[in-house]
Amino acid sequence: MTDKEKRIVQFLIDARTKIEEIIDLSEKYDLKDDLLSVISIGVIKDSSEDLGFHKIDAITSIFAENEEELASILHHISQSFVVDDEEADHMDIDFWLNLGDDSIN
Repeated sequence: MTDKEKRIVQFLIDARTKIEEIIDLSEKYDLKDDLLSVISIGVIKDSSEDLGFHKIDAITSIFAENEEELASILHHISQSFVVDDEEADHMDIDFWLNLGDDSIN
């Protein structure tokens, strides 16, 4: 394992600790049952210019009771995103679910 790979692993371990701190914070305020969150943290591992996407090492944590809650928070995230690139429709949740590739579904 390279030095960079070791640093990425340690970073993701430390990030997971921070996610656990957020969960603990929701318990402290007796809000864990009401917690709704999507957290995804990643580090670009490799870029594939030909395919137009990156491979990443990542951790993801989702607190949602059902698909409706998950869709609601994903919609909120997509609405909060500021579009800088006129070619890509970042406001469309399908962009994020398909990584911008409409041919996936």
